[in-house]
Amino acid sequence: MEEGLWVEALSRVNATSTCTRLGLIQFKVVHRAHMTVTRMSKSFGLEDRCARCSGGPANHVHMFWECPELRGYWQGFADAMSQVLKTGMVMSPEVTIFGVSEVSGVRGGERLTFWPLLPW
Repeated sequence: MEEGLWVEALSRVNATSTCTRLGLIQFKVVHRAHMTVTRMSKSFGLEDRCARCSGGPANHVHMFWECPELRGYWQGFADAMSQVLKTGMVMSPEVTIFGVSEVSGVRGGERLTFWPLLPW
């Protein structure tokens, strides 16, 4: 991830949600403190498999973006946002995990910010 996007992601950690639980999870993900199955498998000898699809490795990218069980969720979200904003929205790991993107949506000259909407 580019330096500018990383700085933007770090600046949003405390503003992503009014829900304390989701804010804490976002903080842990950004600071690499969130315990994924991949990380737990190294520490506790668990099998490194995703609970949703049984694929692996079950790291952050897989759990929040690559898992085939989430494809329909993210496609539906992108379709709904594209209709509401009347602009094409392309989903990426940067948008879904951190809420940052190299290209933000533009509507009437206004820059739009997309907050992360992780499916917990």
